Amino acid sequence: MSLHIVLQARGKLAAVVGGGAMAREKTALLKGSGFDVFRFSYGPDSRRLQIDDLKLVCFVIAASELASENEHAERISREAGVLVNVADVPQRCDFYFPAVARRGALSVAVSSNGKSPGMAQWLRDKAGQMISEPMARLAEALGAARPTVAQRLSSFDQRRVFWRSVVGNSLDRLESGVDLETILTDLQLRVRGLEVHS
Repeated sequence: MSLHIVLQARGKLAAVVGGGAMAREKTALLKGSGFDVFRFSYGPDSRRLQIDDLKLVCFVIAASELASENEHAERISREAGVLVNVADVPQRCDFYFPAVARRGALSVAVSSNGKSPGMAQWLRDKAGQMISEPMARLAEALGAARPTVAQRLSSFDQRRVFWRSVVGNSLDRLESGVDLETILTDLQLRVRGLEVHS
C-alpha cells in the first residue's frame, strides 16, 4: 500500500548521495522542483553523509554507484527517522518518484510502486496528451475562486458538491468545443451567485 501526495518543495532540503549520472539526474529533478539539495559522495574531493547532516533534510536519495555508500546512507537515514529512496532498489525504498506530466498548475503522476518505471513513463505520456493549455488556464481560474467559495459555503460537503458540479460541467463543455472565455465567465457568475453561509 502507498499514499500519493504532492510535496511543496519551497524552503525544504533534501540529500542526494552519489557522484555519478543517476545522482546528477536526481539532483536536477529535485532542484527543478524547488528543493535545496545537499550532495554527498565518497571520494577525495567530497564528504560522506553523516547522521548529523540529516537534522534538516526531509528525505534522502541514495543514488551512488557504490552499493556500500547506498547501504550506509540507508542505514543512517533509518537511524535518524528520515525517509530514504535507494535508487533502483524498490524493496529498500520508503517512497518512489512517479512519472509526471505537467502543464501549468496541472500535473498527472503515474506510479507503478517501483515495479516498472518504463510502464509508468508510457502511461504518463499518454495521460499528458490529455492536458491542454485551456485546461491549465481553467485550473488557475478554479484555484483563484476557491477562497471565495470557501467563504460562502461553510461546510465541506457543500463545497464538494459545488466543485464537482462546476469542474465536471466546465471540462465537459471545454471538451465539446465551448470557448474557454465563455466557460470562465460562467464560472465567475456561478461563484458570485453563491449565498454567504455562516
